[in-house]
Amino acid sequence: MALAVMMPATISGAAELIPGKIMVIKPGKIAKFVAKPVSGEFAIIGDPTATGASLRIFDTVTFPGPGAGDVTYNLPAGSWTGLGNPPGAKGYKYRGSGCKVVLIKPKVIKAVCKDSVPFTTPFNGPAGITLAIPSGTTAAYCLRFDGDEKKNTDKVTKRKGAPAPPNCAELAPTPTATNTRTPTATATETLTPTITNTPSETPTATNTPTITNTPTITLTPTVTNTRTPTNTPTITPTATCPLAAGKYTITQGSGGSLKVYTFAAFPFPSGGTIVQDVETSSVPACVHDTVIPFPGGFNAPNFCVPALGYTVSVTQTGCGIGQIDSNGGSDYKIEEAADTSDSSATCSLPHTGCPPGPAVNGADGSSRVDVTVGNGLADVCAGTGLANAIATVPVHTTTWQDNSPGSFGACGGDGVFNAGDSIITEFDQILDFTTDEAHASWVDLDGDGCKLAGSGPTGGQALIKGECLNTTTMTIKTVAAGGFGSDGPPVYDGSFSVSLPNTMALTGAFAGDVCASPPPINFAGGAATRCIP
Repeated sequence: MALAVMMPATISGAAELIPGKIMVIKPGKIAKFVAKPVSGEFAIIGDPTATGASLRIFDTVTFPGPGAGDVTYNLPAGSWTGLGNPPGAKGYKYRGSGCKVVLIKPKVIKAVCKDSVPFTTPFNGPAGITLAIPSGTTAAYCLRFDGDEKKNTDKVTKRKGAPAPPNCAELAPTPTATNTRTPTATATETLTPTITNTPSETPTATNTPTITNTPTITLTPTVTNTRTPTNTPTITPTATCPLAAGKYTITQGSGGSLKVYTFAAFPFPSGGTIVQDVETSSVPACVHDTVIPFPGGFNAPNFCVPALGYTVSVTQTGCGIGQIDSNGGSDYKIEEAADTSDSSATCSLPHTGCPPGPAVNGADGSSRVDVTVGNGLADVCAGTGLANAIATVPVHTTTWQDNSPGSFGACGGDGVFNAGDSIITEFDQILDFTTDEAHASWVDLDGDGCKLAGSGPTGGQALIKGECLNTTTMTIKTVAAGGFGSDGPPVYDGSFSVSLPNTMALTGAFAGDVCASPPPINFAGGAATRCIP
């Protein structure tokens, strides 16, 4: 019996001319591009695990001046892995020096290079990109980014929507230079003698006159023009980050949504705020550290969960921290792994029934949460903004049955917790907001046979994505996702995701706020563990 394996189309020796979705170049920080087919799939060129490859990114116009740069990254064979079964069936992936990741798949080709980015933006002309397999051959993926230009400054070049080029990009010929200096006439006076003979008579004894010519000299000035070039000085402005230091308030607008457990998503009320004290930063990084002060840094409106008929409040319990990359390029994807029971020494929060499991619903509301920032790829912004942002803040959540008269959305009562109301559950949690992607799931982190004591769902909510900060319009969409331990019936432990459209405004001077005990998180990338009793 023969086993047929579906493999992507493979070609060798020829160039694959492909369209580009986005390209971002930040001098000294990052060079990245993403390409996706308009329809169908990309052909797979060669096998980089056997031959290696090279990636060249260059400014096709080198005048005036040297252009933005011309950089070739060597991608050796040993750093490539084949994807799928057999290896290569679904493409290839590179992880190594020079470029942090290069991905070749039928549906996407992309690269993120951070180790050496010696470009000097802006670009004079279209950006040429050649991914050759093997290096130095005509077997290559070729892009030419001259599409929709979003930014082209001394800080960043960002272009989107480049069509497939007619051929692989090449350097444009350099024109012959001409002297355009304007001469300035300067008069120089030169004295030139003119000789005039004037006769004079000298008498002799014979009265025969002798004529002697005596010259008379007349000085006549002659003007000579000497050209002197005039130089016009060029003033280069000092580069600054798009966002100034100060106290900023992010205010949630209408259109937010919240999803919990397996219930349908429902509108989240507007009016919430996050106050951040934003430090200054400098080019090319422009990564601003922020502090969410306590008290007064976080406020959320009370809301009703329609499927349960319960009212919920979320209240800040401590200071928070964050970062804003005001010219983009950071990696702020958030992935949370929650575990209802940690029997290890890491948190020492075993749940009733664990080990060996299963966990007993409602036994307690404690949990362990491991949060990871970043996925090895710089954020690709959705929306019109370029600035990435992330923030984390500790809160206490209270859910109650409102027994007061009246109605509050789909819930009864007045939307405020009063003495006669019945508490369903209370628990602490840490909210992580990002402009990139957020996701959470339940995982047995310590191997004690338990991970979830409730309705979850186990896999969490679907991946959710925000929108970057637009530093011109000051609009931003933040998202958050997480798992929370709960002893409240009838659903107990759960998962949530929330999407919040916001506006951001400068509301005061930088105050130098400090967060002495911030929530555990690693903005530079990697996991941090939170033990929530």
